[in-house]
Amino acid sequence: MATTQNRRITAILLQNALNALYNNVLPGYSLAAFWNVSGLDDDLPNEGEVKAVYELFRVLEVPALNARAALADVSASEEGFEGLFTVPSTATMVPLVFSGPVWAGLSISQGFGVALTLQRLTVFVQNSGTAGADLSLDLRLDDVSMLTAPIVIPVGSGDNVGLIVPPSKITTTAIPSAGVLSAHIITAPDDAEGVALNVWVKPL
Repeated sequence: MATTQNRRITAILLQNALNALYNNVLPGYSLAAFWNVSGLDDDLPNEGEVKAVYELFRVLEVPALNARAALADVSASEEGFEGLFTVPSTATMVPLVFSGPVWAGLSISQGFGVALTLQRLTVFVQNSGTAGADLSLDLRLDDVSMLTAPIVIPVGSGDNVGLIVPPSKITTTAIPSAGVLSAHIITAPDDAEGVALNVWVKPL
């Protein structure tokens, strides 16, 4: 039996290959599908149209099901990696910290007085708790969420849990000079403690 990972890889390769093949076939198919080739000679498509579809057909290739293209794409990338929790040297970390036991409804806010850009958001939880609800957090700008969805640390995740919030989960990065950031605990386990949202910012 194939492993789950191999099944996922094969499904992705098939999906990508079929999408590419469909997009390449569609222009010619959309013409040829409506040809009348069984009636009068006058109903046949004209020579130029047949030739155009033939040229499209002639260069069709079925994409190979291998990961070579993806590996070559990654290998050619020029994007650097700064490290798991590092950020550009121009950024400053502002910790929004809930010390001790935490519970739903807690919040903490911070104003800056200068316009800033959010560079990265990380979360650190000293103890994720053992009973009750998952720990869910939100970061807001002027009481409007900056995230696509709350950050969730499942109950029972253990001690000293670290999480980097992916950039795709952050909807707002511009912080105006009069803006106020606030961290919110939406739900919490019965015995979680020590929660910090570490906001990395830099001047505009």
